[in-house]
Parts: sequence; C-alpha cells; structure tokens
Amino acid sequence: MAREDWDYIPLPKGMLKELDRYLASNEAKRYGIRSRAELLRFIVRRFIDEHEHVLESIQVKQHNQTSNIDKG
Repeated sequence: MAREDWDYIPLPKGMLKELDRYLASNEAKRYGIRSRAELLRFIVRRFIDEHEHVLESIQVKQHNQTSNIDKG
C-alpha cells in the first residue's frame, strides 16, 4: 500500500539489478540495509549531507529570485 506522504520514483531495471547486487553484499549487511527502499534512502541522505552547502546555495538563489520578482 502506497503512503500518502511519500513519493515514488521509477528507476531503470538495470539500476535496480545493481541495487540488488549491493543488497546481497556483506557491506549492505554491515550497514543493516535490507531493502531497495532502505538503500535508496541511505544513498540520498548521504548525498544531501555531502552536498548540503550546494543545496543551501541553490535555495538562497531561488529565494533571492522570488524576492526580486515580488518587488517588481
């Protein structure tokens, strides 16, 4: 059953096979990652954490652009 507060993203089958290969590894077991969903959340969270400064910069630029539009 789909959760209303979640979004679902289609991925190519080849990428899903790569995820499955990783899930079968000892490293995945060491991290306690048992499913594609857990692995993808782990990967996305790590990406966001590592690129937080870039994402914050983008948000500031978008905010500034919106403010300038509002001022006319």
